[in-house]
Amino acid sequence: MGSLAHLWQRLEIAPADAAPQPEWRAVCGDDFACIEGLLEANGRRASVVTSPRQNAPDMRVVVHKNGTVAAVCDEGVTPRRELSPEEYTLLHLSPTRMRPAIANALSLATSTTPIKGLPGEFRVGTWGVAGSDRFPVIFVAQPDVTALATTIRSVVSSSDLGMIVMTPTAQGWSDDLREWVEARKSVLVPAEDALDSDGSDMTASELWQGFIDRFVRRNGLDLAAPRRTKVKRKKRSDRLGAIKAVEKALTQMARDRVALIRSRLRDEQGMPASLPRVTKSAIAAAAKVQPHVITRVFNDADADSARSLFTLVNDPQALWDSGFGRVRLGR
Repeated sequence: MGSLAHLWQRLEIAPADAAPQPEWRAVCGDDFACIEGLLEANGRRASVVTSPRQNAPDMRVVVHKNGTVAAVCDEGVTPRRELSPEEYTLLHLSPTRMRPAIANALSLATSTTPIKGLPGEFRVGTWGVAGSDRFPVIFVAQPDVTALATTIRSVVSSSDLGMIVMTPTAQGWSDDLREWVEARKSVLVPAEDALDSDGSDMTASELWQGFIDRFVRRNGLDLAAPRRTKVKRKKRSDRLGAIKAVEKALTQMARDRVALIRSRLRDEQGMPASLPRVTKSAIAAAAKVQPHVITRVFNDADADSARSLFTLVNDPQALWDSGFGRVRLGR
């Protein structure tokens, strides 16, 4: 399991922060694919970008009359270079995209209430088991401890039920705030402790169950013998339908990526070393299924083709050498 600690620490300090894709990639490292689908362009360009040279000053972003964009080092330390859109387009973590990702990872019922954005708060969903109440799960991010405490007190006071309040980290929690929240049968949870990454999606960490156990004790819930309804077994037709939908989505992604590679080769730019990794969330959106269905499909014994396609679309050379790429180049 990977850790998104650097991401949550950044969100703790600047909830509305925006940066170009390479900067987010540097923050998340090998787990960038996990949050790539959560990023959204805010319609603005970066004014400066990081120099590719170590310990060199940032470079100023300049837009030329012909529409090209370049990075210029005013100190002359780093040579001028042209920038691609992904290098200067500002992206921010979208709460609208974060909500289903967090809810899916923590097995919550996803909320549909409107989201105003961050800094602030939004309802992720509800937690509960059959036979018990559904308890609100709220995500709060504020750039200073005073605003954080005020927001948490406000949302906890808005309901007679205990609630689970998630913040990016625990850095802004005071002892007074912890005690106040606990007295109202609620629990504070740092996202950096509750959420991990499996490389492509968020997952619940081993610590998440501990926070749930604490919440259960505070609310006097008896989960020893909850009233559960028998889970309906998935029909074979439903299961095979999901596999076919995923295969169809991956097939179209493969064709689109081959078209991109073909265009690069026509322009004599060469074979790309890599392509943006296709995430399970992106496949779910294209196949019009819930994200958890993708995991179920990839674990299905009848889904060898889907698994092979997933590997193929993330490997440009193998994709080009496959049947998708065997089309004669034209000029």
